[in-house]
Amino acid sequence: MAETHPSKPVRPDLLLDALLELLGAAPSELRSTADQQLAVPTWAPGLRVLVAEDNAVNQRVTLSQLTRLGLSADAVADGVEAVEAVAARAYDLVLMDCHMPRMDGYQATEALRAAEAEGTRLPIIAVTANALQGVRERCLAAGMDDCLTKPFTPGRLLQSLMRVLPHKPVPVPGPGKTEQPEVPDASGSEVLDAATLQGLEDLGAAVGEDVLGDAIRAFLDRVAEVRRELADLLATEDLSGLEQTAHRLKGGAAQLGLFEVRDCAQEVESLAADECVAELPGAMAETLVALTRGVAALASRAGD
Repeated sequence: MAETHPSKPVRPDLLLDALLELLGAAPSELRSTADQQLAVPTWAPGLRVLVAEDNAVNQRVTLSQLTRLGLSADAVADGVEAVEAVAARAYDLVLMDCHMPRMDGYQATEALRAAEAEGTRLPIIAVTANALQGVRERCLAAGMDDCLTKPFTPGRLLQSLMRVLPHKPVPVPGPGKTEQPEVPDASGSEVLDAATLQGLEDLGAAVGEDVLGDAIRAFLDRVAEVRRELADLLATEDLSGLEQTAHRLKGGAAQLGLFEVRDCAQEVESLAADECVAELPGAMAETLVALTRGVAALASRAGD
């Protein structure tokens, strides 16, 4: 599998993210205690958020997280739609995925900044599956105001929102549970990470929606198409398309706790980006095997 190498100097939170990736754990898992004590502020009236995200699983979860945090939101699937949506109505914030078809998040942000009237600035928070320092710097250079690494918990999202959206101060939450969540076993013996699934179930209970079920169905609905895309792109050696498709698969898998699929897709993405054509068939085979196991586990979970 591809190794995670933070660039120097390394910010402490990014180093933690990289170490957790090596352990096979989502960075959010050791930070989720704060989510048990969420103190949601009173937002300024009428705030509305635009979510620009092409992955249906991530889009569904993010919209539910915003609902839990007391905010209204709309969603679009690429940068072109994001620019059009902002031109059509007033938004107070955009959560901008960096990797999208037609127009990526960087290009969309540059287009939005170019169209802004003098003295105005729409807050834009980058959403990326890459936790390394250079990605954050690129996001800020493109005109974004903050950067979130996927998958993120409601607590991490809230921290970013409170930096850019107007709200009344909230009291510091009292002491809550002190025990730390366990880091998932990195051996790969569990196809689905229980802590990740529980987090989605808890989110659904908080907003009164079947967030986990909807996320699973959104993932399963696209599996056959993703398999075909990967095979076709490999056969034609379309490395750019392969990199993008593997990236989307990685994001959806991580959101559902399919860490083996996430890691395999990351390997394919990295090999495609580095033009390592000879190594791609083996990595693709591992990805499809992991995906088959993951799909079976998700289908079983959905049927419970």
